[in-house]
Amino acid sequence: MPRSATWCTGGHLLGGLWFGAAAWKVAARDTFIGWSPAQRQSRIRLVVNNAQMSAIWHRASSPRPPVASPRIGPPAYRAANWTCVGQTQGRRKLDRHHLRDKPIKDVYLYLLHRRFRDHLCSL
Repeated sequence: MPRSATWCTGGHLLGGLWFGAAAWKVAARDTFIGWSPAQRQSRIRLVVNNAQMSAIWHRASSPRPPVASPRIGPPAYRAANWTCVGQTQGRRKLDRHHLRDKPIKDVYLYLLHRRFRDHLCSL
């Protein structure tokens, strides 16, 4: 279930974000991070999925996850310095028949920690 977060500093609204659990497997993300299946299983809880963004991450947030993985797509992520790490395969969440009947979308990550691989690739 997603959680919203908004921040006010000096009476100024900085924005709101909806976060939820990261997708179990996203090939572009997993290749970029460089983790093994065992590392992913152990550390996926450290990756958050940004389901909707109307602002930027606030540095005062605690605890701060090392990577935020958005719901796939919008060009606004590129403008907000998110990194495009590849594309989806056009499959739905529970596609056991490999239909690939969904649109292919870009996958963006926002790296919240410069040593994110150290955090995510250790067991």
